Amino acid sequence: MLKKLILFGVSFFCIALLEGQQIENIQITQKSSYGQKKLKKSPKKVFISEFRVFFQMLYRDAEQTREGVYHGSTKTTVTVGLKGVSKNNLMNASNKIYQNYIKNLRAEGFEIVSIDEAGEKVKLYRDWERKVGGSLSRSQIPGYVMVVPEGFEYYVKGTKKSGKQKSTFTDRNYKVSYDLGKVNVISVNIVIPFISDAESGGSKLLTKAIGGISKIVVKSNLRLGNNVIGAYSNIASTSAEYVFTENKVSSDCFFTTKLKEPVSIPEVLDDHKIKSVAGAKEKTMTQMGALAIVYDNDVINDEFQILECDGADYEDGVVQASNAFLDESLKLFFAYQRGDKPSRK
Repeated sequence: MLKKLILFGVSFFCIALLEGQQIENIQITQKSSYGQKKLKKSPKKVFISEFRVFFQMLYRDAEQTREGVYHGSTKTTVTVGLKGVSKNNLMNASNKIYQNYIKNLRAEGFEIVSIDEAGEKVKLYRDWERKVGGSLSRSQIPGYVMVVPEGFEYYVKGTKKSGKQKSTFTDRNYKVSYDLGKVNVISVNIVIPFISDAESGGSKLLTKAIGGISKIVVKSNLRLGNNVIGAYSNIASTSAEYVFTENKVSSDCFFTTKLKEPVSIPEVLDDHKIKSVAGAKEKTMTQMGALAIVYDNDVINDEFQILECDGADYEDGVVQASNAFLDESLKLFFAYQRGDKPSRK
């Protein structure tokens, strides 16, 4: 009897430990949103126009200082790669996140508009390119691999020779909503970085005050990111956007959920700190009679590291964090669509 009690206690402890590792405290912001109350008028019908997951596989940063009167220039770079994560891990993670999202929508009674119906009815898509998910792309945002789930089809404005998909500067989903019979149009993006800045504010101020020093300090930090990546019109951030309209010219509801703070994905990467510093050297001069030869003495320092992790742990952590965010996002969407009044953050 005592042995059974001990075994039960150990089992209970292990279960509690596993539950303690769950992703918690997802804080969502609804900034830049408007018209959420109008979602009550919308049908229980959605079209998912976009579903992308961006995985950071390579980090690269560079700092430099210019040549001065008495010292040469400096340049320092840090390059960090991620090893151990396979193509299958990335694809599986994306598929699982998408499938969980679809399952939750259907469980709430939502009908999902097909890509064929969208292609037939949406005027905007007549000149656009239809794409099929299930492949990896390194062409979209430097250092990131973009994955669209298998079986998911979507439209883009076009594709450049580089493989980069064209995008628009302004949101056009209100046109899609109207043409599909005033349904909710959803756009989902997930961003998973693995490196973050690790230099303190005081250190940055001191480096700037001294001058002539290039310095980069970063650390391993796998997370569901809350910052925008990319540039110009080709950008992404962890978000779920819901658009609904009953008019042709604008959105009646533009409801976007984003992370207030990044969400850490623990126990996948060991703690690493990578530092690269280049300090300026004084110029040297050689006198040759009336001729003086000045040497610049430029300093260049490059730091390169590979971080390793277990692919299965990476996949599980990414899925868990992404699902936690999207579950919270859908809770708000469902509440507004029912006509409830969730707290606004």
